Amino acid sequence: MQRFGLPVDRLPSDAILLNRPVTFFEEHRKIVFATAGLIALLALGIAVLLLNIIRRRFAEYALADSEYKFRTLFETAADMIFLIAPTGEIGQANARACAALNLRHADIEGRNIREFLDPAQADAIMAKVEISAGSGQAAFETTLMRSAEVQTPIDVVCSPFSFEGRKTVIFTARDLSERQKAEAAAKKLQEDLSQSQKLESIGFLAGGIAHDFNNILMSIIGYAELSSTLAKGDSRLKEYLKNIKSAAAKAARLTSQLLAFSRKQALHVKPLALRIVIREIQPILKSILREDIELVIREEGPVKNVLADRTQIEQIIMNLVVNARDAMPDGGRLTIETRSVVVTPEMVQTHRLLRSGEFVTLTVTDTGVGIPENIQSKIFEPFFTTKQPGKGTGLGLSTVYGIVKQHGGHVDLTSETGKGSSFIVFLPTTMEDTPHPTAPLQKEFRGKGTILVVDDDQTIGKLLSDALQPLGYSILLAPGPREAVELSDQHQDRIDVLLTDVIMPEMNGRKLAEILAPTRPGMKIVYMSGYTDDIIARHGIIDDNVMLLHKPVSPMELAEKLRAIMG
Repeated sequence: MQRFGLPVDRLPSDAILLNRPVTFFEEHRKIVFATAGLIALLALGIAVLLLNIIRRRFAEYALADSEYKFRTLFETAADMIFLIAPTGEIGQANARACAALNLRHADIEGRNIREFLDPAQADAIMAKVEISAGSGQAAFETTLMRSAEVQTPIDVVCSPFSFEGRKTVIFTARDLSERQKAEAAAKKLQEDLSQSQKLESIGFLAGGIAHDFNNILMSIIGYAELSSTLAKGDSRLKEYLKNIKSAAAKAARLTSQLLAFSRKQALHVKPLALRIVIREIQPILKSILREDIELVIREEGPVKNVLADRTQIEQIIMNLVVNARDAMPDGGRLTIETRSVVVTPEMVQTHRLLRSGEFVTLTVTDTGVGIPENIQSKIFEPFFTTKQPGKGTGLGLSTVYGIVKQHGGHVDLTSETGKGSSFIVFLPTTMEDTPHPTAPLQKEFRGKGTILVVDDDQTIGKLLSDALQPLGYSILLAPGPREAVELSDQHQDRIDVLLTDVIMPEMNGRKLAEILAPTRPGMKIVYMSGYTDDIIARHGIIDDNVMLLHKPVSPMELAEKLRAIMG
């Protein structure tokens, strides 16, 4: 067919082709099939091997990722973490642990954890570590020792863990320093609040006692003063009366201090520049200090004015200076400093009794003996003193406390035994300017006119009548508000002044004045009170159009005030 060029597909389907040549495949069929099978097996093996390699790589990647996450969590944890053997050897320590001990990883790993624990607790702690390696968690508090001087309180949790086929304990320690500081601060604030409430209660009691004493003292001072005018030639009697008035005046100052502590004194507030007040009383301050005490006065930057009662501010300064002087028996330096400050809400968190806003601080610092920490919370209590009997009343600092609180301020103390103390007074600022000084009025005691005197204490009423009548006044005396209304209705002539007590059983003096005012339009009103925690004083602050005299008031002082109000 090759010779004649006949194609095979032209042959009939039933034709038989003779002498056809054998193909390579037909000749080597077995070898081909064997080779193909071997190649298939090799391909399958390679595929399985590649699959295993891929799986291994994925496992390695997963392991590396897990290791990375573990290492990241381990190193960035806020707590200190040690991986330790049950016997205490440290396998690994995280960055927080290294920072707490101020050591490198290499300097920690391989050492025993007990080297960094409180020696007094080390044995007990290691027993807990050993137990936790097999039976579960253990929790306790101890101290981490960087050195004998640097110690950190820690809260520890020990948990069992298998690491590289070995029993391991995860020793997790949390720094308790900040928590303990916060707890101490919270405790201090609670103690301050309790102390403030205690002082409030004492102040309420002190105010009531002072009121009763003021009524008694007014009678003593008044009649002693009237008696001295009658003891013309009897010098010995005059001396006795003078001693009576002197003793009563001391008692009056004592009750005044009690009222200041209880925040029931009347305040005549005006804008004040503290630097001017300090400068003007500086000669007095120097006179009460010994020669071995250096007085330093500083003003830090521009200082705003405060709205305050000048007399009471002077009392604060004097009391703090005297307290500082007594704290320096061997001499030293006394510094008075003023500055403007802004109290932020964050500062209020540490001074719960202080509101935020602008304040002026008056700081009195001494280099004296200091105040022990265990009595610092008591120093503002009335009659508390560390001085020897007869050396002090124990009312100096309590008076400061009361005056400052009545002005809407706060007083703080920092002290260190053997180094001195600083009293820091915070007073609210004002934008008002200080008033210009006015010329003093000439004293004039005698006068004329009709005065309606109302006081439920008949001794006081009789005293006022006896004192004012000789000075030219006509007196209508009423033992109570209802009697005063009846007297006013019966009296057809003019009543120039209503001189009345504030707190009385039937009605207060303000109500009495309101009842009489419509029928007595030109009548002046003068209030008297042994204490001023009432509606007249408007929480202790007097308006310019209200005259309030606080008992005890001497007859001459009363006469001077009446002469001034009547013109």
